[in-house]
Amino acid sequence: MSDSRTVESLATPLKIEQGKALRLQANRHGDLVIAANIIKNGGVGIAPFKGPFGFFGDYDNKEANARVMYDIKHRAPGKILSAIIRPDNLHSHVDFSKTSYTQEDIKHFQTKLHALGVRLPAKSEVPEHMTVDGTIMSIWSEYDPINIIMTQFQNLGGRALFGTSANESHEPTIIKVEDAWNKFGDKVDFILEEDLSYLPEERRMSTTLVDFTKDVPIQMRAGNVSVQEINSVLRQRNKPDLLIP
Repeated sequence: MSDSRTVESLATPLKIEQGKALRLQANRHGDLVIAANIIKNGGVGIAPFKGPFGFFGDYDNKEANARVMYDIKHRAPGKILSAIIRPDNLHSHVDFSKTSYTQEDIKHFQTKLHALGVRLPAKSEVPEHMTVDGTIMSIWSEYDPINIIMTQFQNLGGRALFGTSANESHEPTIIKVEDAWNKFGDKVDFILEEDLSYLPEERRMSTTLVDFTKDVPIQMRAGNVSVQEINSVLRQRNKPDLLIP
């Protein structure tokens, strides 16, 4: 599907046909605009995230969050989804007074690495459904399709996205678009297609997660960025090496 409409022409909600995902292409700017519009109007979709595929929606929309968490992923209560926030905008969501890491530190880590999820103290303005124990998990990757969707989404008045790996709880993360269609084609509002086979296998995994709420960073989940890569960027900012529990 190709669509060259601007964000202004998509200011009214798109009619979403329930039970059938819209097929979009990651290399078509108009399709990325459509994805942003669907998300801003309460929809959820699947898109590539520089390796694995993920579910995405409006981080302020509690109903969309619950739809992904419980209706699609079947996660247990008490879990949260990750936020997708540009490193430059983290100060609007993160209380940096409660961590020894600055926004510039985190920006350096997230922009120098393939992708990285960071746990940080949350500001009071963060929606309750996006926090656990006063913290927020924010994931970022310098990846054009998500970057463009984010820009268009914010142009429509959105603040941030939520994101999580495209899989049911305890099942492998989806890395092939045909698997996304087979598993979730009737459960989401759009699927953004891209062939990710050009990426090495170690990148086609869930995002590495690191807890930065303590003085020493702690690995929460191993993923598509190695310990060696993380330690390299930590040392560039004179920070301690990653602790592996």
